[in-house]
Amino acid sequence: MDDQEFITKFKAIPSQELRSATEHFVEAVYNKDVLKKSVIPLIEKSFGAPLKPAGAAPSSEASLRAAAYGGIRKDQTLYYRTGEGPLNTIMFWPWSDGQTFTVKIYRS
Repeated sequence: MDDQEFITKFKAIPSQELRSATEHFVEAVYNKDVLKKSVIPLIEKSFGAPLKPAGAAPSSEASLRAAAYGGIRKDQTLYYRTGEGPLNTIMFWPWSDGQTFTVKIYRS
């Protein structure tokens, strides 16, 4: 699926809040159930498994890929792909309640 189709499908998933939707950045807030049921399957269909799953220490590659976006913490998730077009980085920021996540999609 191309980037535009991916973004269209992503934005169609009901979110708690769509914070930003520009050509180079999309940010939305999801609860854990929607994240697991709809968001992650869509992402993994296009990106594959996460480069850095939540709970894992960041590898040097994950740290390098996330540096432009403020770095990556152990509790965050990072998806990254190369060679598929300008849409290449997705990060999940967990909230302290453990039930809410901010998902950020970046285009290079």
